Formats: sequence, C-alpha cells, structure tokens
Amino acid sequence: LLPGGLLAAHKVGEAGAIWQAARNELRHNPSNFQAAQRLVFLTMIMSTFFQAQRDLLRQRAMLESALEVLALPRHKQVVRGYLSRCACLSGDLRSAEEWLAPCDPRSDDLETDTAYRYSRACVDTVTGNYQGVLQVLGSAATDVPIMANLVHVCAVLRANAWEKLGNVPMATSLLAQAMATGGPTIQAGIEKIIQIYSQWGVCAQSYPQVRGRRAW
Repeated sequence: LLPGGLLAAHKVGEAGAIWQAARNELRHNPSNFQAAQRLVFLTMIMSTFFQAQRDLLRQRAMLESALEVLALPRHKQVVRGYLSRCACLSGDLRSAEEWLAPCDPRSDDLETDTAYRYSRACVDTVTGNYQGVLQVLGSAATDVPIMANLVHVCAVLRANAWEKLGNVPMATSLLAQAMATGGPTIQAGIEKIIQIYSQWGVCAQSYPQVRGRRAW
C-alpha cells in the first residue's frame, strides 16, 4: 500500500477496503488488538493522504468513524490528536479543544504522549500561546521525548514559538539543527511541514535564513 513510504492514489480504494474490514471486525470484537492496530495505522496514512488532497471533510469523517469503534485509550488518544489538529487547520478551535480535552497530558507511553503534545502545540500556536508551545514541547529538542516520525514537525512548531516570542536567532538555530539531522531529505520534509502550516505563518523569518544552506 505504501510505495515510497506514502499512500499512492491508486491504492486508496484498496486501503479503504482493508480499513472498513478492520472497523467492522472491531464493531463485533472490540478486544481484537491486531484489528485495532491495523485500523489506527490505516487511519493515519489515509488521513495524511486526504490532508494532502485538502479533503478535510472526508478526513474528519474517517477519523470520527475510527474513533467510534476503538476501545484502548492509547488508540483513542492518537485519533483524538488527529481530529484536534484537523480542527485547527480548518479554524475550528472550539472543536480542537473539545477533541483534546479527554486526552492524557502526561502519558508514560511515548506514542500517546506525543499525540497530545503535538496537538496541544498546534492549538497553542493558533491561539498565540507560544509560551504554552515551549512548555509542552520543551525549549530545545532534547527537553521532551518525541516520537521519531513527529520530531521534525514539533521542531518547526518549537522554532516558530521562539520566533513569535521575538527570538529569531534561537528559531534559526533550532531549524538549522533539525535540518542537519538528515540532509536534503529532512530539509525537504521540513519545507513541506512549513507549507502545510503556512496559513499560520510558521517560521516566516527564520526559515528563509536557513533555506538553501549546504552545511549539512
């Protein structure tokens, strides 16, 4: 389903069929952990696909449908985080807060904890609570453990918080550090993150200063 690591357009129908089968299984057998894991995984990759297509209504409907049948708190929190972030992107801050409210802000499970921190940082970014962003993500990359697949988006939100608080040199330094961790692939990934959140004006001053550097 994931040639090149992303859901291909011609695979969406197949992924949807497997997603629906997993959801139906959980409706009849909520304790089926493998079906739950499969549903969450497919929900995440399809959510990313629909977000890239700007099909936010379909993305939200799929997330809500998955949440209805999930039983484990860790699975619920991951999906609630996605729903909160979707609401942020559509400007529905009330819903963003409501989706996040039942979540555990201090989970000892890294995936569950990261889902909350990333989502909380998105809400705080939109509302201009940049100190809150630094509190939940840490002032530096080493302050708070973050899931590997979300390290760079959290790095962007952290740098943006510093920039909006008036410390552009710190923001620039943090972005340069993030880009230095993986070469051109990471640079392209961070650029894509900034494009996704361009409506929030993230790193508007700091990113141009580090873009195009070849030190890494």
